[in-house]
Amino acid sequence: MVSDSSFVSVTTPGGAPVRVIDTPLGHHMFEVQGDGTIGYQALDSRQVDGETWVGDAIVEIAPDGTSRTVFSAWDALTPTWNDYMDGPDFYVGYDWTHGNALTWDEANRRYLLSLGHAGDLLVVEDGVATTIWGPDGTLADPPFSYQHDAHWLEDGNILLFSTDEQSAAVEYAPDGAGLSEVWRHERSEEHTSELQSPDHLVCRLL
Repeated sequence: MVSDSSFVSVTTPGGAPVRVIDTPLGHHMFEVQGDGTIGYQALDSRQVDGETWVGDAIVEIAPDGTSRTVFSAWDALTPTWNDYMDGPDFYVGYDWTHGNALTWDEANRRYLLSLGHAGDLLVVEDGVATTIWGPDGTLADPPFSYQHDAHWLEDGNILLFSTDEQSAAVEYAPDGAGLSEVWRHERSEEHTSELQSPDHLVCRLL
């Protein structure tokens, strides 16, 4: 059972509490837009063949406290079993999409959503997945695997951490339906890491 006790705590630079914003079923990441709206990843569980599967949604909380679901993976992807899915003993149901990164592009008013288990990267604009890089979209065999911490760079490229036989930090340039590799950093010897925190991936300096 997943405890619905997620929240965002707003503090002063010195750490004094200002307010607490409840984010029901929230997990992993949240983003703050220019007007103060908070967008966050939320669990979205539904039934598939009598079993509970857990997808992901993007929920926004406006400065006045009103909330709305602006996107759900269920509306863009076809539920398909994958090798990464954790069973109900670990989660509230089968962990189908496993959203693990969400970033907001203020200039273009769009989200980048990473679904690690499904293997998809989605660009979400006005509640619609306008681009899907991965098995459910334009890349049947994407160049990344079990990606984490996917986020926009200032030039519109995407930096992420890919876990495969060789784990690596990789930068891609969106190229319509595809992604062109711009830069990669990996250890010289074979090294695989399946757990990676956003704190560990730093944008390269030019």
